[in-house]
Amino acid sequence: MLILSWGRVSSRKLQDKLLRRFLTLPIEKIFPPKINIEAIDLFHFPFFKTGKLGFAKTRPCIFTMHDLIPILYPQYFKFRDTQHLKSAIARIRKDQDYLICVSESTKQDFCNFTTIDPARVFVISSAASESFYQVTDRTLILETLRRFNIPPSPFIMSLATLEPRKNLDFLIKGFLKYIQEMNDQETNLVLIGALGWKYDRIFESLPEADQKLRSRIILTGYIPDQDLSAIYSGASVFAYPSLYEGFGLPPLEAMQCGTPVITSNTSSLPEVVGDAGIMIDPHQEDELCQAFSTILNSQKIQAEMSHKSLQRASQFSWEKCAEQTANLYKIAAN
Repeated sequence: MLILSWGRVSSRKLQDKLLRRFLTLPIEKIFPPKINIEAIDLFHFPFFKTGKLGFAKTRPCIFTMHDLIPILYPQYFKFRDTQHLKSAIARIRKDQDYLICVSESTKQDFCNFTTIDPARVFVISSAASESFYQVTDRTLILETLRRFNIPPSPFIMSLATLEPRKNLDFLIKGFLKYIQEMNDQETNLVLIGALGWKYDRIFESLPEADQKLRSRIILTGYIPDQDLSAIYSGASVFAYPSLYEGFGLPPLEAMQCGTPVITSNTSSLPEVVGDAGIMIDPHQEDELCQAFSTILNSQKIQAEMSHKSLQRASQFSWEKCAEQTANLYKIAAN
């Protein structure tokens, strides 16, 4: 059967409601009452919660742009989400404010959408948390897999909110095609993540598969970060064929755990993964199947890719991000 741990497959509605409530608050109410807003020289908004910016008319502001997904792919979002982002972008003062984009891809998307001077847009990459690391304790890996009902046999892992933009239906079809064509009797597909918008569309192709094949697809639901390193480290492959990412943290987390990565050759993902992983067209099942075969059928290639993953991940850090952000503060303040 298709394994569904409904206790952990959560839409996290409470968190979503709290976040929406926070986003609709006037920005002035977020500041502690004792802070003299007039004495602030520079404002940095790490996301597009801008209010009317009436209190910052004479000060430069820095905005962090993570992606333009609601604008570029409105079919995957509610209308209000797209309009909220467009309205926020319209408030940017082109001759006074600065932008941080988390990838060169996001910068290009932003500059193409607006007429802002690219010189005012700075690329400062995000990083994976240090809590993600390569687990070498096999006992810990097996115990963690057991707790989340993941069989200890070889498995392909993906981590994402279960929604159409993540292209998980393509991943599922590619996996089923691979295990049938290669007569692979062992490898499973493990999908980790909470249910997202229109998640049911992801599984529309599953009724075509027989019960035995369906049992090879395991949904764990949401898993806390503290348990993910062991699962990343236990996976043979991390597959992430997303259609668009502003940065793409899950592949970086996987690489930081030494896991071989297969991802899309679109948007920011090549910037993150570099030559450490295998890039595929996220619409070509044959490319996905070939990538699975390349990694799963060669321990040598698995070891080489694991080593490259660790090397690539080491190029990203929050210390580097903080240093570059501080330098931009100096530019903006002056």
